[in-house]
Amino acid sequence: MPQSDWYLVGASVQGTTHKKNALPCQDAHQYTLLPNGTVIITVADGAGSAAQSAQGAAMAAVAAMNRMVGVLQTQLQPADIDWRELLSASFDYARQA
Repeated sequence: MPQSDWYLVGASVQGTTHKKNALPCQDAHQYTLLPNGTVIITVADGAGSAAQSAQGAAMAAVAAMNRMVGVLQTQLQPADIDWRELLSASFDYARQA
């Protein structure tokens, strides 16, 4: 396993309008460091007008992460990856989730 200088820390916090209206944080994120040193970060902004926006954001962040990890773990050379295609497919996967 390659050495990594990455330290990953993340937080999703309740915004000022949400605090004022006594609403929970409706955003989500995921992050991981793959054994080859690749860092993957996904974020999702919950639509405040949706009844289950916090759950939807969490599902979207997890789905996008799972899609990206699944593809990247099968690729031997990250330089050979079509990143635009991977990001687009991951976004579509998250929307379907």
